[in-house]
Order: sequence, then C-alpha cells, then structure tokens
Amino acid sequence: MLDVQGGINSLSPHTPRELPLLLNNFFYNVKPLVPRKAQIFLRRYMSKQKRKRFQHIWPIDPAAGRPPENWTGWPENKRFALVLSHDVDTQRGHDAVPLLMDLEQELGFKSAYNIVPERYRVSREMIETIKARGFELNIHGLKHDGKLFKSRAIFKQRAIRINEYLEQWGGTGFTAPSMICNLDWIHDLNIDHSTCTFDTDPFEPQPSPSRTIFPFIVHSETLDSSYVELPYTLPQDHALFIILQETDIYIWKQKLKWIADHGGMALINTHPDYMQFDDKKPGNECYPKAFYIDFLRHVASEYGGQFWNALPGEVANFWRSRGEAEKEATQMVGDTYPTEN
Repeated sequence: MLDVQGGINSLSPHTPRELPLLLNNFFYNVKPLVPRKAQIFLRRYMSKQKRKRFQHIWPIDPAAGRPPENWTGWPENKRFALVLSHDVDTQRGHDAVPLLMDLEQELGFKSAYNIVPERYRVSREMIETIKARGFELNIHGLKHDGKLFKSRAIFKQRAIRINEYLEQWGGTGFTAPSMICNLDWIHDLNIDHSTCTFDTDPFEPQPSPSRTIFPFIVHSETLDSSYVELPYTLPQDHALFIILQETDIYIWKQKLKWIADHGGMALINTHPDYMQFDDKKPGNECYPKAFYIDFLRHVASEYGGQFWNALPGEVANFWRSRGEAEKEATQMVGDTYPTEN
C-alpha cells in the first residue's frame, strides 16, 4: 500500500519527516515574543517570495486535477461538489457565527463550523443552534496554541479531551489548526472525516500538499481504522486577503472554474474571525464580508444546478460508499511540490 503519511508530511525526498514539526515548534515558541503586526509583516514578505517561486503550482496545481480510477461522478450527476467550511479561531469568530449562518441561509447554502473547545467561551446554545439549523459542527484542534502535534505524547493526551467534546457536541469531524498535522496520529480521534491538508498551498506553516482536488481515505499504519480526508482546494481567506492582500475574489473564481472543469471538490475554508460584518472599515486582519457574499452569489449565478452543496460528513459518507474508493483514493496522494521547469 502506498505510504500516504509519507506523501503528505514530507517537504521533499531529502527532507526528514521530523523537520516540519521542529520548525513549527520553534515558530510557536517564539511567536508570543513577536508583536502581531510584525508577524503579519514578515508573513507578507515571505509569502511574496513564495508566490513567485510557486506560481507554477499555485493557485492551481495541474497534477491535482487527475480523478481517481473508475471515477463515476458526484451524486445526481452534479458537475462538482461544493463544501463550505469555517474554522472559528477566536471569541470574535464564535460570536459572529450566527451572523454568518444567517447570511448563508439567506443565499441558500449550508456549511460546517469548526469550533476550538478550550480557547474561548463556547456557548452551548450556539452549538445546539448550529445543528438545529442544518449546519454541521466539527472540532478545530483543542486549544489552537500550536502544540497539538508537538509530540506523540501531547497529542495522545489531548486526543482524549477532543474525543470527549466530539461525543458531547455530536461532532464527527476534525480540522487541524494552521494545517499542522500528522495524519496517522489522527486515528486516535473518533472521527469519520478531517480537513488537515490542501491540494496546494505553499503559504502554510507545513506546506506539504495532497495534490488532489478529490477526497481520499487515510489508513492507519498500526490500527484497523480509516477516515476520509477532505483537503481544502480553494485558498483560505486569511492567506488571500490578509497576507497576500488581494482586493477581490478573482483567484477564488479562477480556481473554482478549474475545479468545476475537472469535476472535483471545491472546499473553501473561511473564518468568521476575519470577516467584517458591519459597515466599519476593515482592520489589519479583517476583510469585507462582501467578498464571501460575492463568492456565494457567483457560485449560484454561474453554476446554478451544477454543484452538490454538501456538508463534510455527507461527502465523507458518499466517498466511503464508492466500493473500492479506499484503494483508488490513496493512489492520488503526491509526495512533494514539483520543481519549476
């Protein structure tokens, strides 16, 4: 069987698997000492260099469009799948969830909200409201402090708490904070699906791509278990509007068209924390909610009737029902970013 874990978590054939974790541990150790504005300035500078270096595979990696073997398409013969997901990182984001749900329901969409259990005050009423209104609730790490994957011992300890929240809140999915992950360790969680990877995103702290715009099955290296990984395939809002300072949704539209043309899964992961819901001028780490509204309206007008707007759990259930999907999907995982010719 192909070593899925090695493919996702390696930066290059010559990079030790432990190096990304070491670099991320160092970053989160010094992060509290660096002012937030300075962090953003440094990330913008580094991302500008990366954007030039990786322009041949971002925002579109041509290799990621290859479908699984024997692929027969999405339910009801839809052209592509659309998955809306929201990581809720802070109290500000938590308190804005009802506003975002109202916005999506008004436009006829449904989505998943990924909550951090032990970073801010989580309202039990909001948890119940998310589920009662037909949205999905998942767990986004435990504390969002960069330490979840610092060591195997830390992860095993925190996995116990994460599983308790999954049971209490009725969640079935997990999303990794900052996309730092070890796919094999995640088998400690009682989940059906996760979003811990991306098809291509060189701007993430652990920039190891799955190189596919389709879901895939992750098997345990030691246990008889598996879960469905749903990589995000549209650039995240914080990277696009805060770090890269884009002033419109052109890249989202461009990437969405490419995904639709290849019949893949358009999974967009945004944050209510960074959306400006009132009429005030957006601050240093905010962007107008109009960007997200424009995206949803663009999907509805340009692709009406052509997409399957599904919750992550629904996509995971569909993927498992595909018979030989596990064998096929693992063959889609790439090892590294390609070098530019």
